[in-house]
Amino acid sequence: MKKTISLLAAGLMLICTVGLANATTMTNDLNDVIAAGGVGVSIPGVSSVSSLIDPFGGIITFSSPMQHRVVGSSWTTWSSTYGDPTGLDVLYTGSGVTSITMSFAPDTVKDFGFELEPNPFATLFFTLGLQDGSALTQMVNGDGGALAFGFTGGDVEWLAIFGQSDFAIGRLIMDSAPIPEPSTILLLAGGLAGLALLKRRQKA
Repeated sequence: MKKTISLLAAGLMLICTVGLANATTMTNDLNDVIAAGGVGVSIPGVSSVSSLIDPFGGIITFSSPMQHRVVGSSWTTWSSTYGDPTGLDVLYTGSGVTSITMSFAPDTVKDFGFELEPNPFATLFFTLGLQDGSALTQMVNGDGGALAFGFTGGDVEWLAIFGQSDFAIGRLIMDSAPIPEPSTILLLAGGLAGLALLKRRQKA
């Protein structure tokens, strides 16, 4: 009986731990995303990019094609926080395109980070669409040039960027390791509770 109770307690601890892991935490430091398991996403050197293969075998799909650009020495506003940006591959929406949606498949994304720069400096927003149907929106002040944004511990299905101007994104970092779904957690809890009940009946 004690062993059964211990198993049940362990299961409940696992449920609480997974529940905490599902909380999305926003960050302005890409190192936080890397520390959480994030890996750089390669941007191919082709002129038009409709999707990217992520480091975990999934696909990032863009709602409209992005244009490949390379940061030159004249791009003085692109962040040097994470090293000299000269030669950095980035994706540009194209002139006059003021919104883009990135969809993640087959798994939701647990950790994701990127740098974003409006062109010209302008206010942008981005929204994270979570698996539970909720959404988180962040405002971006473009006066500071390229800025870093990220989230960790999330369960994100899509990311939309939109606002007053065209823009470029770069230094994409992600970890798409799947998070156990609520149904799986409930199944585990139910199984452990059933096992405890069965043991109790056997004792009686």
